[in-house]
Amino acid sequence: MSVSQADVDTILTKLEAALVSVEKAQGSNVKLVKAETNLLTILEKFRDLTKAMTAKTTAEDRAKLCEVFGGNCERISRAEAMIKAVVLTEKNALDPRLQQSLGNIDTIKVVLREKNLGAALDEAQGRNFPWRPPAGGVAEPAEEPKPEPAPAPAPAPVPAPAPAPEPEPTGGYQNDRVVITQDAEEMEDDEEADRNIVCECAVKLDPKVDWGPDDTILLEFGATTTASITTTIKPSLPGCEDLKIEFPVPYDGGEDTLKFVFDPKGKTPAAGTFLTKAKHKVHIFDVPDTMGIQNSYKKVSPFGSKQLKVGKAVTEIHWQIKISSATFTYEEIEDFNKVFLELTYDVNCSISGDKSKSFSSDGTELDKPSY
Repeated sequence: MSVSQADVDTILTKLEAALVSVEKAQGSNVKLVKAETNLLTILEKFRDLTKAMTAKTTAEDRAKLCEVFGGNCERISRAEAMIKAVVLTEKNALDPRLQQSLGNIDTIKVVLREKNLGAALDEAQGRNFPWRPPAGGVAEPAEEPKPEPAPAPAPAPVPAPAPAPEPEPTGGYQNDRVVITQDAEEMEDDEEADRNIVCECAVKLDPKVDWGPDDTILLEFGATTTASITTTIKPSLPGCEDLKIEFPVPYDGGEDTLKFVFDPKGKTPAAGTFLTKAKHKVHIFDVPDTMGIQNSYKKVSPFGSKQLKVGKAVTEIHWQIKISSATFTYEEIEDFNKVFLELTYDVNCSISGDKSKSFSSDGTELDKPSY
């Protein structure tokens, strides 16, 4: 990917706006969480961009790096000043994206000094350190000039009084500023109001368990394994009431199924237990960028088992898919933020009963798991 000066300028403008937003959000925990998350998302883009540029070491690549960050060295100095001015809450203070970005900046500065741009770099750092919020606010793109309005027409004759309006239907409607509910209650459609967002994450599964060749036992999760996210927003946001999304649980490598083989003769898996993970990023909804939000989630982690019998001997296969973490992330799109939930699933499968003797160190049956 070729990086231009304009690409870097765009990121730095967004980074400066995010820094200002963090300062303005001080005193409001809800808005501060959103502002810091947005800042770190932009910082991640800067980190990835500079990492890609510093990873290339040919003469042509170094010339491109100097073209973007060299000259008067304003971009690299401005970036370093802003990132060193970042002060985050305890939760985010150790986020690795900060130090990773500064490490990339140090590499770029070394290259610039090698290219005899050290004096320009020192001057630029003198102009940009320490970073201060822009006096007139963050610059916005200039608006197109509006055409002069046409002369107003002569006033029309005053119409006769309109008849009294018919009663509104009870089904409800929405205009630009007010939402009318079925009970004719008025509630403010305030995009500035903070919202509390709760996502309930659940997994539905129906795995297959059966005997395989050579006395093995097969456990298979197929397309019937699905996850769901039910989102509740308070105060309610028109158009986003109790959203529910259902989707198949993604397996590693993009496979349609996830298979486990318990092999008593080969004594695999070790200790009769399989542990694996799966990850997925889900787009939940969009919110105005002026809205402060507080996120939280609940999770439902299903488990089950199935018995296989040979005569009176009983072997039992156990499984659980647990949502071990759920992280909210944001992406800026014009005046809105896309809200995503990144899910990590832990898949735990084990054996107990007669065939589990082959997996224990002393030849005794393994205990059933306590989910």
